[in-house]
Amino acid sequence: MVVIDTLHTSFTNLAAARVALIKLFQQEHSADSQYVVIALGISPEMILNVTPDPSAVLAALGAKRLQKIFLDGQMGGLNAELERFRRNLTETRAACDAAIQDQDNVMKAKCAAGLQAVSQQPRLVADLERTLTVGFLRQFRSLVAQLAPARDRRTIVLLSDGFGIEPGKEALAFMDAYFPRALQCYLPPLVFCPPHDALPPNRMSDEFEPILQLAAASNVTIDTIDSRGLYGQRAFDASNPGTTPALSNLVGLTERNADAAKGNTLREIADATGGTAYHDNNDLFVGLQRAFADGRDYYSIAYVSSNPNYDGKFRAITVQVRGRNAQVNAKRGYWAAPSAQ
Repeated sequence: MVVIDTLHTSFTNLAAARVALIKLFQQEHSADSQYVVIALGISPEMILNVTPDPSAVLAALGAKRLQKIFLDGQMGGLNAELERFRRNLTETRAACDAAIQDQDNVMKAKCAAGLQAVSQQPRLVADLERTLTVGFLRQFRSLVAQLAPARDRRTIVLLSDGFGIEPGKEALAFMDAYFPRALQCYLPPLVFCPPHDALPPNRMSDEFEPILQLAAASNVTIDTIDSRGLYGQRAFDASNPGTTPALSNLVGLTERNADAAKGNTLREIADATGGTAYHDNNDLFVGLQRAFADGRDYYSIAYVSSNPNYDGKFRAITVQVRGRNAQVNAKRGYWAAPSAQ
């Protein structure tokens, strides 16, 4: 099952992922594989139902429907809202800096109005992110559940720019980067500086971990392909609103931390299910090749635990081999639920 994340993936990265998928299926000649292609945003869209024919997959990937689904899903989406928030932060900070330097009353008023507005945006961004992420995770869990009853080898290949599971964390971090709390109410003098009203971000464990538990218990492997390719600096992105030299280091660090967190989510999914997290490489085709190969050639190892207490807690597993040149991809453990008996 090829799952294309249309909620979190940028158009440029989606295009690169599409090219890699087309190249892969041009060379795909398996006699016993079946394929499903799904676009997953707030809701899943079936691009191609179950087929053993790679040429059918090629036709579906080349059609305009995938692009339309992506564009429809991006309208009012999280990426657009975060970009709007960043631009407001940049403009407000520039007005505040100008008000301090020039003692300009017009800029002082613009700074005050901007601070009033941006202080409320992190909560709005957090609410939107929570709503969209809940929908995305529930639909992803539903896809895993559909594969769970099957007996044959089942692999999900998730192509995504990555996503956070702590709603509002990125927005709060940018608010604090542009207006550090220690300086906030001193920039500029006599300007009312309201604190942001967003709640501290909480990890969405109740929505995220059931996906990992279900996939691990059902032996559904999830390979993740980070469609951002080689990690770069957002400062060179065309959509980046820019910032002042005084803030460039702090804002750059915030950007890198946010990007790393999104990649960590993809790695956590792969690690928990025995898959591979392919990241920080522009050759997405190689990552897809590896994911398909791992889905075909594998060993199954089973054992019975000596611990009779099925308390639902996570239990770690380590698989070791003697060969020094061997690399092991295996589930990192399981949840000892009563059904696991």
